[in-house]
Amino acid sequence: RSGAERRAAEKERDAAARGIDKLHGQIAALHDRMAVHDQSDYAGIAALADEHRALEADLEQTETRWLELAEALE
Repeated sequence: RSGAERRAAEKERDAAARGIDKLHGQIAALHDRMAVHDQSDYAGIAALADEHRALEADLEQTETRWLELAEALE
């Protein structure tokens, strides 16, 4: 790997790490919103659940990419 390729991979890995932190924060905030949401509002709860699934999918994808990059940089 060239120095430029390594630096690019390090930057992408660091960006992924920041993305993971951000997604954890978004998921925690969503949990707070779900906890106080009117439990009889089934449509609202379903929308929050959809949002949760999307955030979890993004988190899984970002964590996978971070691991790939971390392994490549070893």
